Amino acid sequence: VPRSTSEHTREMAIRMHFNGAGGDPGAWLALPHLRKSHGNVINISSLVGAIGQSQAVPYVATEGAVTAMTKALALDESQYGVRANCISPGNIWTPLWEELAASTPDPTVTIREGTLAQPLGRMGHPAEVGAAAVFLASEASFCTGIELLVTGGAELGYGCKAGRGTPRMRSAAGPSSPRAPCNWEGQAGHPTGGGVSGAGQERLSPGPRPGRAQIPASQTMAAAALREIWTRKFLPVPWLLCGPRRYDSSSFKAADLQLEMTQEPHKKPDPSKPLLFGKTFTDHMLMVEWNREKGWGQPRIQPFQNLTVHPACSALHYSLQLFEGMKAFKGRDQCVRLFRPWLNMDRMLRSALRLCLPSFDKVELLQCIRRLVEVDKDWVPDSSGTSLYVRPVLIGNEPSLGVGNPTRALLFVILCPVGAYFPGDALSPVSLLADPSFIRAWVGGVGDYKLGGNYGPTVFVQQEALKKGCEQVLWLYGPDHQLTEVGTMNIFIFWTHEDGALELVTPPLDGVILPGVVRQSLLDLARTWGEFRVAERKITMKEFLQALEDGRVREVFGSGTACQVCPVHRILYQGKHLHIPTMENGPELILRFHKELKAIQTLPCLSVLLGFSSELVSCLDPSPGLQFDPEGVFLHPELPLQDQLLLLL
Repeated sequence: VPRSTSEHTREMAIRMHFNGAGGDPGAWLALPHLRKSHGNVINISSLVGAIGQSQAVPYVATEGAVTAMTKALALDESQYGVRANCISPGNIWTPLWEELAASTPDPTVTIREGTLAQPLGRMGHPAEVGAAAVFLASEASFCTGIELLVTGGAELGYGCKAGRGTPRMRSAAGPSSPRAPCNWEGQAGHPTGGGVSGAGQERLSPGPRPGRAQIPASQTMAAAALREIWTRKFLPVPWLLCGPRRYDSSSFKAADLQLEMTQEPHKKPDPSKPLLFGKTFTDHMLMVEWNREKGWGQPRIQPFQNLTVHPACSALHYSLQLFEGMKAFKGRDQCVRLFRPWLNMDRMLRSALRLCLPSFDKVELLQCIRRLVEVDKDWVPDSSGTSLYVRPVLIGNEPSLGVGNPTRALLFVILCPVGAYFPGDALSPVSLLADPSFIRAWVGGVGDYKLGGNYGPTVFVQQEALKKGCEQVLWLYGPDHQLTEVGTMNIFIFWTHEDGALELVTPPLDGVILPGVVRQSLLDLARTWGEFRVAERKITMKEFLQALEDGRVREVFGSGTACQVCPVHRILYQGKHLHIPTMENGPELILRFHKELKAIQTLPCLSVLLGFSSELVSCLDPSPGLQFDPEGVFLHPELPLQDQLLLLL
């Protein structure tokens, strides 16, 4: 698409700040520690940084800059025994790739074309990129300054070659519309576009580079939102926002948000009284309607009110319903922030696609939620341990009987102030009923999606647990009684493994486990500490019982949005009460996690240093030295641009 020189220059500058400069501050902060331990730096670039790509000069240049920066860093730090290498992934099968394929007219053909781009005849897996990182971090002790291609040989050009009939990617809304979805055309060839590494901004290419394998576009949610904010500030051309963020021919826009303020505001909760979860709601709610003919309507914030649905509503009859749960916290600087909302938006879109409900632009929805929280910001409690719970819901609203794709849907978001899960600073342990006759989810099912149908059937089992003197249910799976989840929480075990290593372990995301946001946060924190082994693998009751008998179990706990971290002190299994020594051991790790999460959620500087994403909603009393603009982005006058970008993370 023809553009002016000034537009191209601005885009190059923005991309360089994201891709080229994005990793440098993080490496710089870590270098003093790496020099002491003779550690190493692993950057993520992209295959296109090595082989190039048409119509993507800024993206290719900045990914190439990551590789060049790695080589220069390797030279500078070799005197301290620090190694620096980078990985350039190619076609990697990720949830974003899956979502992109699902949005095309024929997902099977799209996946096949993406697969044939590699001489190995398949796409890579995220674990293979991880294995490459492990290799560079451990076994490759004599390697520094190298670029490791994890591409299946796509750069060799012997995959499905571009030629006549190769599908070209275009925008249904015209070649200059960045918000239009990608349509795949043609019968042969492979998808085209940017890299799939998620390392930086990806760009959808209008056509393949002849004779060379091309790679579909993909990007992380955080990168998309950062680009959204900063491009609004520096680039006047909206179509420069490239990359897939939604997968439908229609999506609502936060810019079209309508606001109707309530004329009858509710009385806010008494700060001196405890807040019960889910019992009190704020004055307003977000509503967006969809139908097959017209797509998404205009989003609107309106007074909190009851819904009117048809008696044959498909959500009521066939459980075509999904939801999310996240929290907004008021920090010590009196700013309100959502905690890692990108993960919730990613999970919500995955759930929508699984139920054949309409997809949406994750950035636009998050901006609408941000505005809703801003409208009701006075409802965000500021007592210790309190927060504002955010509940987005998407339901099928088909007004007829019969199982099938709904022609109507309704997305709404409600808010409720909630108190501390545990009163004071005490952590009350829970007891669990582990009965293998009850199964929450299974391989090939929908246990890894946040659907309403996953929760209703658990009420009966919860009542059975209460009858037997237990507060929660430990869900087991399979003939070997694998531990999966605790009630509605993910489960963790902190123990000494049978090989003698101190280890924090949790079940893997194998299709049975819900990918919890707090679960991921605990894993991220523990890996950042580097003090013990962190593993995601199957755990059986036989293995757990042996560890208890050997005295190797230290702490067992659940994690979730409501409680953050919840200790376990007893399990009822096959008629036996198993004592878990969680509380006798402090519980040191649980208290540490609890303290760290609380600090991250209320201290923005700490969340930045640890790389935890948060979305600033509003600031009531800006801290000295911080400036706030109408976008809600906070800037520090003495920080260079790349460091200000880190603050947005």
